Amino acid sequence: MAIRLHWNRQSTYLLLFAISWVIPNMVLVWIDFSWFNIIANLLFPFTLGIALMAVFRKPGIMMLLMLPMLIIHAYEIVFLYLFGEGVITTDMFLNTVTTDVEESTELLGNIMPSIIIVCVLYLPVLALAILSCCMKMRLHAGFRRQFSLYAGIASLVMAGIILVAGVRMDEKVYPLNVIYNLNFAVDKWYRERNYPITSYGFTFHANKKIHAKEREVYVLVLGESSRAMSWSLLGRQVNTNPFLTGQPGLLTFSNITSESNATQKSVPLILSPADASSAPYLYTQKSIITLFKEAGFKTYFITNQVANQQLIGFYSKEANVWIDINKGVDKKEIGQYDANLIPHFKKVLDEDTGKAFIVLHMHGSHFKYSNRYPVDKSFFKPDQPLAIKLQHKTELWNAYDNTIRYSDSLLHVMINMLQERELCASMLYVSDHGENLMDDDRHLFLHSTPFPTYYELRIPMLLWFSRQYLETWPERYSVAQQYLHEPADTRVVFHTLADIAGIYSPFVQPKLSVVNKSFEPQVPRRILGDHEEPEEFSRYFKTEDFDEMHREDSLLKR
Repeated sequence: MAIRLHWNRQSTYLLLFAISWVIPNMVLVWIDFSWFNIIANLLFPFTLGIALMAVFRKPGIMMLLMLPMLIIHAYEIVFLYLFGEGVITTDMFLNTVTTDVEESTELLGNIMPSIIIVCVLYLPVLALAILSCCMKMRLHAGFRRQFSLYAGIASLVMAGIILVAGVRMDEKVYPLNVIYNLNFAVDKWYRERNYPITSYGFTFHANKKIHAKEREVYVLVLGESSRAMSWSLLGRQVNTNPFLTGQPGLLTFSNITSESNATQKSVPLILSPADASSAPYLYTQKSIITLFKEAGFKTYFITNQVANQQLIGFYSKEANVWIDINKGVDKKEIGQYDANLIPHFKKVLDEDTGKAFIVLHMHGSHFKYSNRYPVDKSFFKPDQPLAIKLQHKTELWNAYDNTIRYSDSLLHVMINMLQERELCASMLYVSDHGENLMDDDRHLFLHSTPFPTYYELRIPMLLWFSRQYLETWPERYSVAQQYLHEPADTRVVFHTLADIAGIYSPFVQPKLSVVNKSFEPQVPRRILGDHEEPEEFSRYFKTEDFDEMHREDSLLKR
C-alpha cells in the first residue's frame, strides 16, 4: 500500500530503467528457455537492477553511472544479431580493439539494422535518465526503502537458488559472465603485451645438419577465413581452384581443422610449438620464425594485415625482415589485394642467395569479400550487393568463391616463381580458420562465434614441393601422401615445416609432422576455448555441423 501511495514519475522511470537493464536477458532467455534460466538470467538481474536504481533519490543518476554497462548491453544486442546466441566472448572483445578501422567500417555498414535497434532501445532511456536527474521531483523515502528492501531480498533468494544449483554466476548469468569475459580479455591483452619480457632468453637449440645442393627456400602462406568446403580441391562442386588443380608436386590435406575460430588465437597457435593443450607457452616460447633463424635461415614476414601489439605482431617482428605492404601506401589507391604481396615475394627471392624462410600473411577471404579481389577477378556473379541478409546469400557466396579463386591464382603464381628459379623449395598454405556463410537454418555468418561450427574449423592445408626438393628428399613427399585424409589440426604446421627443412630441436616432434613416418593422426582434436582451456573440437557442434561433416566426408571418398 505504501509503495502505491508514494508512486510518482520518478518511480515510473525507475521501473523503465530496470526493464531496459534486462532487455538482453529477455532475448537470451527466449533463445534458451528454461524455468531455471528465467530465474538466473531474468528475474535475478531484474530485481538486482531495481535495488541498484533505488540507491539514489533520482534513479537517473544510477542509470547514467551505469552507462558502461549500457554500452555492453548494446554490444550484446549486436552480438546476438550476428550470431543468434551466447554472450560476448573474450575473443570478440579483443577483436574489437585489434580490428583496423577499414575492416570495422566494412562490418558496421552491414549490421546497420542492429545499430538502429540499439539506438531505438537505449537513446530514449538515456534521455529519460538525464530528465530524471534534472527534475526537482525525487523518489519518496518510503518508496525507496520498501522497494529496495523487497528487491534486495528477492535477488538474494534467487542468488541462493543459483548457487545451490551449483551454477557459477560468472559463467552462466548475464551480465556477470560478460564482465568476467571482459576481465579475462584485459588480462590476456596485458599478457600479450608482456610477451617480449616473458619470452626473453628463450631458445629452440635448433640446428640443421643436412643441406641441399641448391638454395633452400621454405614458404608458409597464412590464409584468412578460408574454409575447406569452398575449395574444389577439397570436394566443392564449383571450380574455385582452376589454377592449382593438377599442379605437380602439390598435396592437399582433406581432414585438417583449426585450433580456433578467431585469428588472434589461431595464427599464434600455427606459428608456435604450443597448442590448445599447452596455451600458456604461447607467452613464453618464440615462434617458428626464430626456429628457422637459429638454424641459419634468413627470415622474412610479409603481411597484408594490420600489425598490432598482440602475439601475431610480436611473432612477426622476430623475422630478420618485416614488411607491411600497406605501410606508407594510400589504401584507397592500391587496394587491400593480396596480389600486392607478390612483388615483395619476388624481391626476396631475387635479392638474396642464402637459405630463406618466408611467411606471407594474406587478407584472403576476410569480409567484406568483394574488397579482397579486383573487379576484373570477379568470376562468379552476381557478387553485389554484399548485405548481411538472407536474401543476398547468393551474392555473398559468389563473392566468397571469388576470394577463393583469387587466392588460388596467387598461390599458383608463387609456386611458379619458386619453380622457375630451380630452388630446393617447399610451400605450405593453411588458413587460420573458416567462415559461416548462412549455410543452414541457423543462418550464421562470419567467424568467431561463441560456439565454433564445423564451417569455421575445417580448413584447407596444401603442401607443395619443387622438383629439386623431390630429387633431394623424395621420401618426405611419399610419406605425406599416406596421410592426406588422416585427422589433424593446425599444430602439425610448426613440426611439419621444421621436418621439411631438416631442422632438429627438442621442441620439434616427429609424431606431429605429416612428412614423417612417425606421424600420429590426431584423435581427439582440440580447440582453444574462450578462456584458453583445451576443448574437444566438436564440443559445440549441432546436428547441422555433424550433417555437414558427414556430407564432406562422403564427397571426398568418391
